[in-house]
Amino acid sequence: MIARLREPLREAAFWARLGEAMTRGGFAEPAAVVLAAGLQHYSDAVELHYLRGNALRAAQRFGDAEADFRAALARAPGHRQAALSLAFMLREE
Repeated sequence: MIARLREPLREAAFWARLGEAMTRGGFAEPAAVVLAAGLQHYSDAVELHYLRGNALRAAQRFGDAEADFRAALARAPGHRQAALSLAFMLREE
């Protein structure tokens, strides 16, 4: 499926919308895979890191989620949602 999504190369916003919809639909682990595929092409896409962090958090992969939230914040220190998501996740642990 991922290979078919890559041709033609999709915009970062496509990967973000798809991954977010999958996470909200209860498919967190596959969403993380889709978002990782998007990050292969758009490694500096802040929103993809943030959304992958959310998917990984929902999949209870907290260490990986933390890494993606921190990656989003390293690229955009003012990303409020990434900061809040990271803070809430760390508080829950």
